[in-house]
Amino acid sequence: MIRKKISSVLALIGCLTAAAAIVLEALPDSAVLVFGTESGSVREEYSYFDTLPFGYADVWPLLTAILTCAAAAVSLAAVFCRVKGFVYLWVYLAGAAVFASFLAICSPVSHFTAVGLAIFLVSAAGFAAAVTSLYILFQNNSAEADG
Repeated sequence: MIRKKISSVLALIGCLTAAAAIVLEALPDSAVLVFGTESGSVREEYSYFDTLPFGYADVWPLLTAILTCAAAAVSLAAVFCRVKGFVYLWVYLAGAAVFASFLAICSPVSHFTAVGLAIFLVSAAGFAAAVTSLYILFQNNSAEADG
């Protein structure tokens, strides 16, 4: 019983970290494009939800935003419906969002932003909550099978 409550609290933490990541992704200075001009280069910043970086073949910010929104929805479902399938899906989506956010900040130094790093760290915290919740559910199932 206590493990299910802990798992629900972890799912709520995952939902809150996903919400924080979505807020950070919505900021207008989270994704960067650098354009070359005759006089040098111009750095322009966009939201992760903006399609302009996607149009210039920087797919990772938009993919991160979509995966984070999906992980938030699934973690919210995992809070209310203690179905193991939701937790599995939450782990996969959160892991994919962490991977995409990592690739979004692995650009050259001119593309790096502190907001991008914060998105990666918050997404990683949500992924850790998802994996821990799944581990607790496995411990719960093994305890029921043994007892």
